[in-house]
Amino acid sequence: DNFKKFENKKILENNLPNDIKKKLFKYDLDRILKKREKNFNFLKKNLNKKIKIVSGNECYPLFFTIILKKNEKRRIVEMLKKNRIYTVTLWPLPKQIKEKKFRYSQTLSDKLISIPLDHRYGKKDIEFMISIIHKVLKV
Repeated sequence: DNFKKFENKKILENNLPNDIKKKLFKYDLDRILKKREKNFNFLKKNLNKKIKIVSGNECYPLFFTIILKKNEKRRIVEMLKKNRIYTVTLWPLPKQIKEKKFRYSQTLSDKLISIPLDHRYGKKDIEFMISIIHKVLKV
């Protein structure tokens, strides 16, 4: 709890331009951060246990990262995108990079998927994302 308060204070007291600080203070940052944490914990609790979770809840996560097979990731990304839910690919590699030279990076790019779970999403949104993942993976 103290760490979270420290992080919150650090964000707000950061050496930011005044116009950005005013925008930040306009929002209830504490509520936003609690919502992210709640979404993370809900997703972790309700996602099928067979799905390997990569991310931890260390500091108000924006995304929930899991590792899948390459074709599973592609199908989940497509299905979420059809429903206007946009995932993030970590370490996207430019096409010019040769796969053989950067195998590990390519593997991460092909298999990791980061699911959004910030404060704009509610319980029903998270449940919907989970249902899509489970449907695609048939779990």
